[in-house]
Amino acid sequence: NARINIASFHLGRTGPGEVAVALTAVDQKISEGTLKEILALPGVVMAKTFLFTPGENTPHTNGHEQTTHLK
Repeated sequence: NARINIASFHLGRTGPGEVAVALTAVDQKISEGTLKEILALPGVVMAKTFLFTPGENTPHTNGHEQTTHLK
């Protein structure tokens, strides 16, 4: 509903049989309202946003990243 374009998506876990971690790079800033909607989704235990300055360390994104921990 927020019309956010996902640039890349990575899924991992903290260890075998443990918490899943999703890292999603998006093309625009995630609003506080959208972050609250993400936090309200079933299975989401934590969600944070990070802003990285484009450069050598962010070759495939314009700098907006969101990390979500899932049950």
